[in-house]
Amino acid sequence: MKILLLSKTFPAHHYAAGEQTLFLPKVFSGFKIHTIRSNKKGHFKEGDLVEIRQWSGKPYRSSQARTGLVFKIGIEPVTLVLHYGRITASVKGYPVSAHELSCMDGLDLFDFAHWFFKPGLQTGTFTGDIIHFTPFRYVRATCMSPSQPPNPKEPPHENHTHPEEHTPPKKEHELQGND
Repeated sequence: MKILLLSKTFPAHHYAAGEQTLFLPKVFSGFKIHTIRSNKKGHFKEGDLVEIRQWSGKPYRSSQARTGLVFKIGIEPVTLVLHYGRITASVKGYPVSAHELSCMDGLDLFDFAHWFFKPGLQTGTFTGDIIHFTPFRYVRATCMSPSQPPNPKEPPHENHTHPEEHTPPKKEHELQGND
């Protein structure tokens, strides 16, 4: 089992340095369903079991607090582009809402942008992986290439749901049939 650490506070380069991120309570409540990492060495892979821990203070300079959370993770490659104050995102080559991505990562768009791009930076690119804690995926499995946008009329893949599309299954007594 691999260990995935969450920051308890914003990093030194962030305008909110030292303030609480609240990542752990957001994971527990379901408001943070993934994290984004550079994952350059491919440490995290699709289907890995990971134990979520949180730094007790400064990352790499403090102890790790166990959370009791273990997830079988999913991976999607992500690219974030900063261009003169505007941030855009793509997952597996498909454009996605940077706002939605930031919310699902547990941050508002302003904090999200400052997490990945240092203050004062006008342009930049971040390439990494989304590490999913749930079955949610931004891009459903498809045979299309990234140059072909997904067909919005196509039914979603079973691992692809958007929160606004998700409805809990009905209980048997709630189902209405044609008698």
